[in-house]
Amino acid sequence: MVSLESLIQILFWTVPLVLPRALSLYRALTSPAPAQRQPLPYLTRLTLALTTLSIIAYLALLTPPLTPPNIFTLTRSRLALPVNLLTSRLHTARHGALTPLDHALTNAFKSDPSPRPRLLYAAYGPSPIAHCPFCTSDSTRSYFFYAIPALLTPHLLHTALLGALTSPHLTGAAGRSLRAPAAVATAALCAADAVLAAAYDVDANATRRSLRDVDWFFWRARMWRLLAFAAVDAAFAIAVWGRAVGRWPGGEEPGGGLRELQALGYGLRDLYQRSAAVGPVRRVVVADRELRARSAAYWDQEPRVMEEVEREREVVDAKNRVLGTMDVERVRHNAEEYVERVLGDLRPSVEKSKDV
Repeated sequence: MVSLESLIQILFWTVPLVLPRALSLYRALTSPAPAQRQPLPYLTRLTLALTTLSIIAYLALLTPPLTPPNIFTLTRSRLALPVNLLTSRLHTARHGALTPLDHALTNAFKSDPSPRPRLLYAAYGPSPIAHCPFCTSDSTRSYFFYAIPALLTPHLLHTALLGALTSPHLTGAAGRSLRAPAAVATAALCAADAVLAAAYDVDANATRRSLRDVDWFFWRARMWRLLAFAAVDAAFAIAVWGRAVGRWPGGEEPGGGLRELQALGYGLRDLYQRSAAVGPVRRVVVADRELRARSAAYWDQEPRVMEEVEREREVVDAKNRVLGTMDVERVRHNAEEYVERVLGDLRPSVEKSKDV
């Protein structure tokens, strides 16, 4: 269970880190969508939904029904309470229905009445005390070695989830660009968790008589581990979403510019092929007497039709309105630039032919 003191510590350390990023996210969400906004792919939506469910699951595991029971806090007993009295209080709290874990713990405390098993219980939780077949109170490291698999399993599952979130097969380029940071984040969390557990002083609670003063390291580390998982997953999910929809940079496919140039080249090739096909059609029209006559009749009639259209009142008014708002000098300047750009290289040869 998360106490008020722990909640205050969480807020003290997380608010200065989360608040600026939350404000930046709010501005990004409320700002007008850019022109390059992209629709969110189906697989990316599905992956983000699963990540959201995992974050909810991490937070749900912090609730008392899903937290490993602590028989000392459950019975409000101090750490040095005699085993018989602890068992009696446990019977009362469980209404006489002790669990197999309760029996294993009380038997372990009875077999070794020294404070050592209780100190190890506060440091590594109930499972090593109740189930470890090779652990002894004289060897603290044996309990730590037994606890390592249970310590690393959540990190492996978290790594698999972040791997799916940043998989290019599920989230495309947006996930691929975050794959290395995700690997670094999961490795850092795992290493920090293992180092803190290995460096923890089991005898830190030896002189703490009151239940309130006891440092329940196993439960405290579990709480921070789940909160870190939820925070990291939320950060990467937001980053993947922002890059997938085009709000934030970094979601472009590698080599995307080259592919765009290739697509443009293919388009120009198709346009050239279609333009080249006009030549044979033109030759067929000119060679056929009937088609040539139709073409000549069309071009003879086209100027008269256009002249009649331009004399209509609506067309004259529209031309006057356009000419009234047009910058003639700018149009002339743009036309000169176009002619210079297209025919500029031909002028030396034209002048040379005139001199000859």
